[in-house]
Amino acid sequence: MRAPETRARETDRLVLEVLGAASIGLMAVVLGLQVVMRYVLNSPLSWPEELARYLMIWATFIGAALLVREDGHVRLDYFRGLLRGKLRLFAEIIDQLAAGLFLLSLLWGSWLLLEGPMVRFRSPALQLPLVAVMAIVPLTSLCMLAYTVRQAWVGTKRLLVDSTT
Repeated sequence: MRAPETRARETDRLVLEVLGAASIGLMAVVLGLQVVMRYVLNSPLSWPEELARYLMIWATFIGAALLVREDGHVRLDYFRGLLRGKLRLFAEIIDQLAAGLFLLSLLWGSWLLLEGPMVRFRSPALQLPLVAVMAIVPLTSLCMLAYTVRQAWVGTKRLLVDSTT
């Protein structure tokens, strides 16, 4: 039997993967519909491009959260590669802390945006509240922040264990 922490980690990954795949799949269907309507039936719809744009925003932020979870983002690690042992672990922790500060500012700024001007705006074609569209930014920022804190904590524990042995 798996530990509850392992099951929770697998569940959050599965939820993000399903939401990301659903966003991309729905975007492909909507754009396919628009191509058929525009070029085959010569009667384009007004809403598919807007919906596809919003789905792309969702897919982008969900994908970013998955990459942070797996520590898979592209980074310039030439100088870190020159470091060894405890110094390398320390540099990785500093890297995670810097990413955490950025994500904290993204979370704060996106939350302020949702509380303020976004509340009253609606999308032009679908008339969706833009709060619903842009809510993915603070949600995934929170996920990414949690993953970054976890990675920094694991690195700190490794650094402390290495220093005691």
